[in-house]
Amino acid sequence: MRIRLVVGFALTALAAQSGGCSSSTNPYPDVSSFCTAYAKAICQIATSCSFDPSACQTYQSAQCNTTAQGAEASGRLYNSSAAKPCLDAVSAAYGNSPPSVSASQIDSYTKTCNKVFGGTSAHHATCQVDSDCTQSGDVCSAAPGGSAKTCVTPTPKQPGDACADPGDQCPTGFYCQPQTGTSICAAAGATGASCDAATPCGAGLQCSSGSCMAQSTLGGVCASSGDCSQANGNGASGAELFCDTYTDSVVPTPRCATKLGFATGSVDCIGVEGQGTSGTGSSSGSGSSSGSSSGSSSGGDAGGSSGGDAGSANDAAGGG
Repeated sequence: MRIRLVVGFALTALAAQSGGCSSSTNPYPDVSSFCTAYAKAICQIATSCSFDPSACQTYQSAQCNTTAQGAEASGRLYNSSAAKPCLDAVSAAYGNSPPSVSASQIDSYTKTCNKVFGGTSAHHATCQVDSDCTQSGDVCSAAPGGSAKTCVTPTPKQPGDACADPGDQCPTGFYCQPQTGTSICAAAGATGASCDAATPCGAGLQCSSGSCMAQSTLGGVCASSGDCSQANGNGASGAELFCDTYTDSVVPTPRCATKLGFATGSVDCIGVEGQGTSGTGSSSGSGSSSGSSSGSSSGGDAGGSSGGDAGSANDAAGGG
C-alpha cells in the first residue's frame, strides 16, 4: 500500500508536450484543459520510472480533476492565467525525466502553482486559508481563541506583546497564548513540554503524541514536512527536507527526504503512476502552503506540493 504524497499543485514538464497550444493566448481556458496538460506533463517521468505513460496520464488527469472539483466546491476559482506559469515551473523541475527532484525545487514550483486556484475573499471577508484572500499581503487569521477567520493585514508583535486581534503575529518561537483578559505572545513549548493544536512547540521541535520533541532528520518518520528539521546539515550537504509520503511494503511509513527519487520500481515512481492503494496525503508541498514540500509538497499527482497526488491541493488548489 502506498500513501500518496500531497505537495502543491505539482505539475511537470509540459514544454515538450504542449505543441501548437502554446501559441494560444489562453492555452488552458478551463480546468479540463489544464488537467490534461498536467497529466501529460507529470507523466513524462515515465522514462526514468519505466512505466506506461498512458496509464499514468489517465490516473493523474482523474486526480487533478477531483482536486479541482474540491477547490471549486470550497469557493475557489480557476485562474487560467496562472496555469502556464505553473506548468512551466514544474517543467523546469521534471523536464527530460530526471532521476530526482529536490525539496527546494518542489517548494519553488509549489509556490507558483498555488495560484492556479484562488479564493475570492476581499479584505475583512471570511476565509479558510491565506490564498483565499484577494488583497495582496493579507493573511487569513482568527482572533486568539476564536475560529472565525477573515482576511486581514498581518501585524508583527514582540514577545510579551498583546495579540488580541486577527492578523497579530508573534515572532518565531512564540505563539499567542490565550489568557484571562488579553492574550500575549508567550514562548512556545520546549523539549518535553505538553503540546496540541492550540499549544505549539518551539523552533526545531515537533508535537508528537502530545509532547514536544526534536524534529526528524533525514530518514526520520514524519506526518508532514513540518515534522522534518531544516537545521543546516540534516539533509545532504545541508539540503532542506520534506516529508515524502509515498509508501509501500518496503517503505511503510512516510520519511523525511531531500528529494523524490525516480528509478524503475521506486516507491515514488509507483506513487506517480497510481499503482497500489491510495491513502491519505500530506503536503510535502500543493499544496496547504506547507511547505517544503515539498510540499508540500513531489513528483506525484496534481495537488501535492512536492509533486504529490491530488490531495494537497489544499494549498495549491484549495482542494481536499
